[in-house]
Amino acid sequence: SKIPKVDNSLEGYVYYIDPGHGGPDPGAIGYRDGHELHEDEYAYDVSLRLARNLIQHGAEVFLTIIDPKDGIRDDRYLPNSRREVLGNGEAISGNARERLQSRIDYINEIYSTRKNNQHRLIVIHVDSRQLNKKIDIFFYNQPDDKTSRDYANILLKTIENKYRINHPNRGYRSSICERNLFMRRH
Repeated sequence: SKIPKVDNSLEGYVYYIDPGHGGPDPGAIGYRDGHELHEDEYAYDVSLRLARNLIQHGAEVFLTIIDPKDGIRDDRYLPNSRREVLGNGEAISGNARERLQSRIDYINEIYSTRKNNQHRLIVIHVDSRQLNKKIDIFFYNQPDDKTSRDYANILLKTIENKYRINHPNRGYRSSICERNLFMRRH
């Protein structure tokens, strides 16, 4: 759908959003109220919402995974599917390493045509955790990369501020860790 522009504060920025898993890989699977919940559906929905917000502020956004039938959904439980494809429309491989490499190839192809821009990769996962333990958003940054660390800190502070406003009595616990992840490394 058409996304109304709020301002151009992110003009010149290119964001690559990778909603974890997709296609033959549902990611973490959980169960709630008789529903089977697949991580990839929730990561995709969060990714679409983030993409919309970035575009509203003038950023150029590419999703590594798309589902031609699913947009932003407000259902309590998101239905599962395996129809997701790569951002370029190609099928998603069943092999984990090939799946990651195809996302990297897609990003690097776009990057090569926009070298004068500021580039950011955001990988979103909605991991399965213990039911009795609340775990908030946590962030990874590339080891020995100041830009990556600074960006993770900005994201953490933004989320902390949002929680203070919208959930003042809940509290918020998060962390930033260094991880040399395949997607970021390549």
